[in-house]
Amino acid sequence: MKMTHPARVGMKRDEVEPLTAELSRIHFNVRREVVKKLEAARRGLGRANQGATNEQVLEAALDLLLEKQARARGLVKRPRTTPASQQPPSSLALLPTEPPPTTPPTTPTT
Repeated sequence: MKMTHPARVGMKRDEVEPLTAELSRIHFNVRREVVKKLEAARRGLGRANQGATNEQVLEAALDLLLEKQARARGLVKRPRTTPASQQPPSSLALLPTEPPPTTPPTTPTT
C-alpha cells in the first residue's frame, strides 16, 4: 500500500485561488530543499529587508530570473543605438577615427 503525505491528500498539484482583484493565494507543494533555499534567500536579503515575506523573496527571485531571460534574448533596458554588426570591434574602438589635423609648415620671417 502506498502512503501519501497528509498535506497532499485531495490537493491539486498547483492551484491559484483569486481572493481580490489584486491578490491571489497560490497553493503548491515543494521539497524541503526549496524551503531551505527560500529561508536562505530571506536571510540573504540583509538588513534592508529584514522582515521579508515569502511573497517578497519570491518576487525578487522572479524579477532576477525574468531579467536574466530578457538579457539572454537581447531585450535590454538601454538598447544600442546602432546594430552590433555596424559597430567596430572593441579592439578598434580606441583607434582614432580621423587623422589628427595637420598644420601647414610655417616659414620663418626675417
